Amino acid sequence: MWTTPSFKENIGGLTVIQAVYAFAMALGLREVFLGSRTFMTNVAFSPDGFSLERVLLLSALLLNMMLLGLRFFWVPRNLRGLIFAAVKARGHQGGRLSADEKGKQRKIPLKDITVALHLIVIFLHGSVFYFLCVEFEFIAFAASSTAPFDAGALSGYVVIHVALLLLNSGWIASIQRQEARMRNEASPAKNASAAAGSVWWRNNLLCGLLAIAPLALLSTCGNSGVACLVGTGPGEVEISGLTPFAPDHVYASVVSVFHLFGVDDAFLATGLISVSLAFLLANSLFDLFKTGSTYLLLEEIEWAEPKDGGGPGATGPVTGEGPQ
Repeated sequence: MWTTPSFKENIGGLTVIQAVYAFAMALGLREVFLGSRTFMTNVAFSPDGFSLERVLLLSALLLNMMLLGLRFFWVPRNLRGLIFAAVKARGHQGGRLSADEKGKQRKIPLKDITVALHLIVIFLHGSVFYFLCVEFEFIAFAASSTAPFDAGALSGYVVIHVALLLLNSGWIASIQRQEARMRNEASPAKNASAAAGSVWWRNNLLCGLLAIAPLALLSTCGNSGVACLVGTGPGEVEISGLTPFAPDHVYASVVSVFHLFGVDDAFLATGLISVSLAFLLANSLFDLFKTGSTYLLLEEIEWAEPKDGGGPGATGPVTGEGPQ
């Protein structure tokens, strides 16, 4: 006996996007593992001994990359949350629409250009993460060699990492703004990803700015800060040195304070980079400890053909929300 088939539509396309994005993330993590293996083979387990400083540094960077990858694997879920909020907000307005208007509604009430821009930003996240992984691999190879290794080798890593955090912060903030507008129009309750998104974008913005600040100070004077401490020759005048807040004056003031405690320039440069790395690590730890359970919650939307033949535009239940 044949049964009547049922027809349903869902947002399974986001699952495909998640899979493609995860593949890009996996390519980046492959570079991290290759660099780590080289470092462990040549330095950490070398029969000739190892540098404790380099082992600690690479271990901290590796931990940071693993935590960051764990968090950013879920970047596409922010678009899923936005679509969920849009459909839910339209459901709260359903009673004010005529049957003809309901039949003409788009199932996903977002403009095509809006969805396209969000997709571009998602894959931009994957690209920047890949570049960050390549930079980690470079640092691992540099630390594995016998060449001198100073704090300047970490500047590229910090810059790319901060760029990724600021990109994510701005994107999530824009999604939060869109969702807030929808809630104001329809007054539905805030979903789980929206609540966590407020933590995500603020945490990324704050930690990103705090992490780039020491590097910004250090970058004005080279890797070791010596350039800011070298005076000009007889009769030479630097215009930048005449301003009270010139970069060389700021850095020289910082150096002079630490010189009182016997801290040399190279150690100070390493300390500034370490502060940047500490903020980046704190960013991931705070994110996971504060909103870890949210990563397990995914909004789902499903449209079922209504039994009363309400037309292709009629919507069935949205998971967790009951009939719309």
